Formats: sequence, C-alpha cells, structure tokens
Amino acid sequence: RAHRAISERIVRRAAVVMRATVRLTTRCDNACCFCAQAGVEPADAEGWRAELEAARDECDEVTFTGGEPTLAASLVDAIAHAKALGFVAIGVQTNAR
Repeated sequence: RAHRAISERIVRRAAVVMRATVRLTTRCDNACCFCAQAGVEPADAEGWRAELEAARDECDEVTFTGGEPTLAASLVDAIAHAKALGFVAIGVQTNAR
C-alpha cells in the first residue's frame, strides 16, 4: 500500500514537470561523426525569446542546446531571460570543452 502511494506521487509529479529545449547555435568545437546539426537552423535572439515565452505556459524547466551552447554569444542573455520568466530549472547541454 505504501509503495502504491509513493508511485502515485511520482506519477503526479512527473506529469506536472515539462522541459523545453531551445537550440541557441549549431556551432560546435567537436567534430563528432554522428553529428546531426547539418541543415538545422538555430534560433536568433527574437526566436529564442519567443520560444521561451511560449514554452513557459506549459514548461517548468528549460535546457539550452546547440551545437555547443557555450559558443553562443546569446547564452548569458538566454539564461537571464529564462530566469526572469520563472523557469524553476535551467540547464545547458554541453560537451564541457
């Protein structure tokens, strides 16, 4: 019975948290043979702002991706804007180079 109550709480919590992904750049400092960035267009400043604002209605979390998002000049501004919008978790998917 206790297991069922815990499972129900986890399911409820999982159903509430949604994560948005925003691609800031396709630039990267790796040369991975499996890269799927070819032909993908990143959002410009107006685009990522609009994506964040639209996502905030349904999402509590956002992850910035690329290419390598730390190479995007707009990363700090994007993080600040996400924080101002009230995202509870803000992540950066990076290769850590």
